[in-house]
Amino acid sequence: MLVNYSDILAHLGEGAAHPGGFGGTARLLERYPLHPKSRVLEIGCGTGRTACHLAKLGCEVTGLDLNRKMLAKASSRAKREAVEVQWVHGDAACLPFEDHSFDYLFIESVTIFVQPEQAIQEYYRVLKPGGRLLDREWFSRRKNHLLEQKMNDLYNVRVLPLLGEWVQYFENNHFAPISIWAGEDTHSTFSSSLFQSTYADYNQMIDVEALNDERVIRFLERNHTFIREHERELNYAVFIADKPK
Repeated sequence: MLVNYSDILAHLGEGAAHPGGFGGTARLLERYPLHPKSRVLEIGCGTGRTACHLAKLGCEVTGLDLNRKMLAKASSRAKREAVEVQWVHGDAACLPFEDHSFDYLFIESVTIFVQPEQAIQEYYRVLKPGGRLLDREWFSRRKNHLLEQKMNDLYNVRVLPLLGEWVQYFENNHFAPISIWAGEDTHSTFSSSLFQSTYADYNQMIDVEALNDERVIRFLERNHTFIREHERELNYAVFIADKPK
């Protein structure tokens, strides 16, 4: 049963529904490569495309998601791609890991779907001293409560911070220094980056029946309308934050 944005993405098998798409992920990792053999947690791993890519780069990867269908598809993807990833069911705001467990946290448009303050506290807790967080998130170009409400109705987004508010969230939770990277496309817009398909996903697993589901069709129509009306009010950035040693 499709009840929310996450369920729809799971049924469509979408592997890179974050801003910048998988191309943005690849460019970020070229600019900020992760050390091989490091322990990496991808929070909100979805169908596992990024987590499997990180495993191919030699990292010891754990992928966490709250949606069990996403995790099932992620597990199938890992088998197809012949990589080893530990898949964990869990909530970004209450991570089921011990303190100081990971060298890197990799997050792609997830914190915006939870309470940022609570989630970022958890990010800090499970990251090792000297570890690094890379978090790609949407931000609003100006404060707009109507836009925030529309995104909540359509995507279940909890908040829509300004760029400076994102920085404040990380600083309030002891991360330092905070770098902001948007190197892949400083003029990006919502429509040019959402569901970007420059990098084909040959292991996308689509539930064919979902393509005829009225709720999916209705969502895609609403999504198209929203993008057309609001694309210039949104942008995104990657926040790179270190935990002091």
